[in-house]
Amino acid sequence: MKPIIATTDFTPASQNAVNYAADLATAIGSKLILFHAVQLPVVVSDVPMPEPFYEEMLKSANRDLKEMREKLAMRNKGKLEIELEILPGSVSHELNEICDQRQPLLIVMGRGAGRSFEQLIIGSETFYAIKHVHYPILVVPESASFKGIKKIGLACDLESEAGSLPFVQLKELLMPFNPTLDVIHILPKENALESSEVAESVSLQNHLNIFRPNFHFLTKEKVDHGICEFAKLHELDLLVVFPRKHDFFGLFHRKVSKSVILHDQLPVMTIREG
Repeated sequence: MKPIIATTDFTPASQNAVNYAADLATAIGSKLILFHAVQLPVVVSDVPMPEPFYEEMLKSANRDLKEMREKLAMRNKGKLEIELEILPGSVSHELNEICDQRQPLLIVMGRGAGRSFEQLIIGSETFYAIKHVHYPILVVPESASFKGIKKIGLACDLESEAGSLPFVQLKELLMPFNPTLDVIHILPKENALESSEVAESVSLQNHLNIFRPNFHFLTKEKVDHGICEFAKLHELDLLVVFPRKHDFFGLFHRKVSKSVILHDQLPVMTIREG
C-alpha cells in the first residue's frame, strides 16, 4: 500500500487533518508520513538571517513532529507506522519533491473554518497546493473526523469529456474503501440530457463499473450549491472533484466556485486531470 502524506504547520486545523490522516492510514493499512516545511520569514533587509536562528527553527519543528508522532502512536495503539519529513522551503514546492520520491496514495491537508487571518493563510496554502501539486489532495475541514469512508460522491461535468478523467488513479484511490459511489451531474436548466452527456455517462459507467456507480442528474441554477446540497442530503463521507489545469477556481468550466472545497464538514478530494 502506498503511503499517505499529512502536512502540518502545527495549527489546530492541520492537527485535526493529521488525526484524520492517521485514522485513515490505520484503516487501510498504509504508512503515514508527517511532513512539515520550514519556510523562512521574509526579511526586508540586506542583512541575511543568522544561521543559528534557522537551525533553531529546524530543531523546534523536529521536536514538535516527534511529539506529534508519539501522541498518534498512543492514539492508534501502535498500529500505525509513522515517518517524519522536514524540508526547508515552501509547502507546495517541497510537497512535489517529497511526493516524487515517495509516490504517495494521497496528501492530506487541513482547512480551518471562519475568516480569521490564520484561517485565510491555511486556505491559501491549501488552494495553492491543489493548483500546483500533481498528486491527489484530501482537504479536511477542522470540524471533520474520520468515521470510515463508505459513501463517496464524484462531481463530474458530463459536458467536458468525462471519459478523459484519470480513471486508473481514481480506482487506486477508491478501491481500499469499497464504497458506494454516487456520480453527480448538475444541469443548470430543466433540459433533457444532450446526446454527448449521455455518451459520457455511459463512458463513466464502463470505466467505474467495478463500483456499480449510481448516477444523479440534478437541476440547480448554481452548480456548487447543488453539489453541496446533495452531499448533505445523502450524508457523503467524501466528495471527489477534478480541478482543471488552467481554470482552478472554476473547477468545472467556470461553473463551480471554490465553495465546494470550502464545505464546512465534508472532506473533499481533488484529483488533477492528466
